[in-house]
Amino acid sequence: MVLSFASRVRHLPPSILLLSCSVFGAGCEALIGAEFDGYEPQHDAGISPVDGSSTADTSSDGDAQLGAIPDTRVPPREGGGTLCTPGEVNEIAGCSNCGRYVQICNERRSWDPPFCQPPTPPAECAPDTTERRPCETDGTQIATCTSNCIWEVGACDHSMMCVANQSEKQPCGKCGTQSRSCQATDGGGKWTPFSMCMDQKDCAPSEVERESCGKCGTHARLCNALCTWGSWEICQNEGECVPGDTQERACLIGLLRQTRTCSDRCVWGEWIGLCL
Repeated sequence: MVLSFASRVRHLPPSILLLSCSVFGAGCEALIGAEFDGYEPQHDAGISPVDGSSTADTSSDGDAQLGAIPDTRVPPREGGGTLCTPGEVNEIAGCSNCGRYVQICNERRSWDPPFCQPPTPPAECAPDTTERRPCETDGTQIATCTSNCIWEVGACDHSMMCVANQSEKQPCGKCGTQSRSCQATDGGGKWTPFSMCMDQKDCAPSEVERESCGKCGTHARLCNALCTWGSWEICQNEGECVPGDTQERACLIGLLRQTRTCSDRCVWGEWIGLCL
C-alpha cells in the first residue's frame, strides 16, 4: 500500500517535519498544528523561560543583588520566534524604572516590536535618583531610589543651615531644575522649600514611545540622556494593505468583475461578485 505524503511526514522528527513543510508547503499548516500540539520549545541552559533571567550562579561570594532588574536602555529588535499565538506575550529583558521589555503576538501570528511595560504596582521612582525632602522641626532628609524602584528615606538632618541670600539648584523631572534660597533668620539663615521643576524638556531618559505606522505596523523611539526623543525606528510587522483600499479583477467573461476590500487589520478580504 502506498502511503500519502501526510502519512509519511507525520512520522518524521519535529525538526525534519518543519524543514519538509518549508519545502513542500501544501497541506502542512494543518499537519503542523496537529503534530505540534504537545511540542515544547527548548530554552538555552541557564535562561529562565518565564522572564528571560539567568538561572546560573552569577556570584561566588554572595554579593549579587537579588531582585535587581537590568536596564537595557535600547529595546531588543529580535522577536520571540517566527510563529506565535495571537495575544501571546513574550518577556525579553528588563527596561527602565523596573519595567520589562515585552512583545505581543498580533493577529498575523507574528511578534509586534518590543515595548517597555511598567511594573505592577507602578514604580515609585527611577533607580539611583535622589531628592531632598523636608522632615520634622524644619529638618531635611535625603530619599534615594533603590534598584527595586522604591524610595528609601534617610535620617532627618537638622544641620542644614545656610547663609542669608544664598541659593542652590538641583535637577528634577525631564532634565529640568528647581531652586531654593536662604532666608535670613535671627540664628543666621533658613532654606525655603524648593520651587516647582522648571525648564523641563520633551521626555524622561530611557522613556519609550510607540505608535502605529504604515499598514497596521508599529514603530518606537527612545528618549536619550538629554531628554529629547530619538528617531523613529523603521515601521515593523506591516500587513498586506491599507484599510479601506479595494482591488478589482476581471473574470473570463469580460463584463464581469470581482472586488475585494482591505480590512481594518490590513488583510485582504474575500473576492466578492459572480465570476465565470
